[in-house]
Amino acid sequence: GAPARPICITRLYLSPLLKGIDKRLCGRQGAVYALIEAEFGHAIERVDQELQAVTLDADDAANLGARPGDPALRIVRRYLDSQGRVLEMAENVHPADRFSYRMQLRK
Repeated sequence: GAPARPICITRLYLSPLLKGIDKRLCGRQGAVYALIEAEFGHAIERVDQELQAVTLDADDAANLGARPGDPALRIVRRYLDSQGRVLEMAENVHPADRFSYRMQLRK
């Protein structure tokens, strides 16, 4: 079959309060916020999420096996502690043909 293409690009920004976290991320699987809580003792109290329709720039398109200008979805999540400090910010860029969102609400 066709070679697998990445589903997104992720850029991760971490607070300087988390000294040494970069060494703990190598080869790790799972949510980064869980690492922040477990190993740094900072409880994540709030996550702000923003979704935005964008087009792929040349670099992201090349890394995703897509074309520059193709439609994409940009998701930014900010993970805040009880003092309102942003400890982690994650940006994901998904080509439109590789993202689907479904939500069900019940009363």
